[in-house]
Amino acid sequence: MAEITQQLVDQMLDGFQPAFPDHVAGTRPIHTKGIGVIGWFRGSSTARSYSSAAQFAQDWIPVRVRFSNGNGQPDPDGRRQVRGMAIRFYPNGTIVDDQIVAKDPEKPLLETDLLCTSVDTFMIDQPLDLLEMQRAIVPRKVRTPGILARIRSLLAMSPIPPEDAEMSTSPNAGILAWQRRYPQAQSFVLSNSLIKPPDSYARTTYHAIHAFEVVNDAGIHHMVRFSVEPGDGVHSNMPLTDERNEYGASLGRDYLQEELHERLARGRSSFSLRMQVADPWDDSADPTRAWPRNRIRVLMGTVTLTGIAADQERFCEKMSFNPGRLLPGMGLSDDPVLRSRIAVYEASQERRGADRCPVIHG
Repeated sequence: MAEITQQLVDQMLDGFQPAFPDHVAGTRPIHTKGIGVIGWFRGSSTARSYSSAAQFAQDWIPVRVRFSNGNGQPDPDGRRQVRGMAIRFYPNGTIVDDQIVAKDPEKPLLETDLLCTSVDTFMIDQPLDLLEMQRAIVPRKVRTPGILARIRSLLAMSPIPPEDAEMSTSPNAGILAWQRRYPQAQSFVLSNSLIKPPDSYARTTYHAIHAFEVVNDAGIHHMVRFSVEPGDGVHSNMPLTDERNEYGASLGRDYLQEELHERLARGRSSFSLRMQVADPWDDSADPTRAWPRNRIRVLMGTVTLTGIAADQERFCEKMSFNPGRLLPGMGLSDDPVLRSRIAVYEASQERRGADRCPVIHG
């Protein structure tokens, strides 16, 4: 595995810029556009039998959630792209006037993060491969594929992703050429080619992608992957354009954020946090491969969203989530990409001047 040097981290961060010419300086390099939400989490009755981490106690604890679009620029919400859900748990906290504070003012506030996306695999399995991928996603002028190209794509079982309306440039051609040289990415590319804009951030399933280690009070260890499933079910739009769906309903530039405001003004919205438990022979180091669906799945708890954060600058844009911010009872897997993402997120936090929060690897 390549050493995660500061030079490599800087190259990774800088490599996103050419792909997103409308990136706003000082914002996140990817998942730029987002909205912050506040709510509660309660661990299930079985969660502690797998992990002794403080967030899985059967007690209501506060959470902050950031929903986001995957691109590194503030695109209209109707664009086809990955969506994100980052959750910060505060196991010894409580909510006071939209602020989260420690129940015991004599003790520091505990914090731990879970970062998820709307696809269940990652595009690379080695950190150095990210640099090649970044070169591939630089947008190029869109050319409508001819009949021969369409036939070749069918024969090769390599679909041509649909282009979004009114886009004169697209990274799709570069991505397809890259994934032919990098077979590990093909599952990710296929998943992305089938993405439809969601009805709501609250009607999308999110996956933590990387494997983690959990350990209970008896010292029993398991390798696991987490997912977050919406209580209202999954539903997506079939857009005719960036502005309208198949029913003719408006898809405004910020329709996902507007819908979430309306949804939480009417009532609460819930998600189930589930955990897939690996068999001994499942690969915990490769995020490009999903584990078989017949593995044990455990309900670890329920996330209940209650409202939009009043201060979006402080509790959304200035927050810095990190997959390595773990509490005892959870630990990192041997996934080299996970470890590189931890370093990249830390560096991005420093560049953006985001609020600092210690990263603890379990």
